[in-house]
Amino acid sequence: MTKGLTYFMMGVLASGILLYLFWAEGCLHSTGPSIIQTDTIYVDKPYKEIIIKEVEVEKPVKVYIYKTDTVYRERIERDTLITSVELTPRLAKIHTITPEGLPLITEYPLPEHRDIKIDHKGNMEVKRKRRRRKFWRRMERVGILVGGTLIGSRLAKR
Repeated sequence: MTKGLTYFMMGVLASGILLYLFWAEGCLHSTGPSIIQTDTIYVDKPYKEIIIKEVEVEKPVKVYIYKTDTVYRERIERDTLITSVELTPRLAKIHTITPEGLPLITEYPLPEHRDIKIDHKGNMEVKRKRRRRKFWRRMERVGILVGGTLIGSRLAKR
C-alpha cells in the first residue's frame, strides 16, 4: 500500500514540475518578435553564360546498303516462335506464337524421362527412363543376402 502511494505522489510531483516548466518557458521568456535570417545570397548573374557555336554536320560521301539474307528472314516469318518453356515435375508447358500472331500454350505430361527434345515448331518429344522391374531388384537383394550368409557361415566354420 505504501509503495502504491509513493509512486502516485512521485507521479503527481513530476507532472506538476513538467507543467510549471512548460508554463514558465511560454510566459516568462517571451521576447519581442524574432527576426529570421537566411543564408541565401542573391546575385544578378548566378552562372556564366556559355555560347555554343554552331557545328557544321558533315554529309556522307558514300552510303553502302547491304542486302539482307531474305531466305532466312522469310523462313523465320513463316515459322512459329517459342517464347518460353515451363518445366514442372509432372507437366511441361511450351508457349509459342504462330505466324498469324496467335499465342498458344501446349501442355505435355512428363512421366519419368531421360531426354526431352523440342523442335523449332514447339513440338516436344519425351524419351522415358527404362524402368527396372521390382521383381529383379528384389531378387538381387535376396541374392546378396544369401551370398553373404553362405560366405559368413563358411568363414565361421574355419
